[in-house]
Amino acid sequence: MNALRPLCWLLFVSLWCCLVESAAQADEDACKASFIRWMVVQQVHFADRAASVRSRRQAERNIDRVRAAYAQDSSFCGAMAVAARQPPFTGELSAHQGEIQAFSQAFRH
Repeated sequence: MNALRPLCWLLFVSLWCCLVESAAQADEDACKASFIRWMVVQQVHFADRAASVRSRRQAERNIDRVRAAYAQDSSFCGAMAVAARQPPFTGELSAHQGEIQAFSQAFRH
């Protein structure tokens, strides 16, 4: 019986690792669904021509920040953690490099 003990532990550890990996994948799948819903909401805010420049700029920056987080870790859960920690809007509306330069009247029609 003692000869089987290491084999049993190896089997137990292998099974445990599979369960943990499955749980992690389930979490990542749930985070992916949340990421998609969050991104759609942000895109709607950004594309809303009737919205204020402030709300459109904030949505643009939120999208950029969360995309960068996902690109860094390839983790939807990590990206959603960044989305949950959105910094307050500074009030600074001027465009940064890579952002829409102006939300002019031409964009509101």
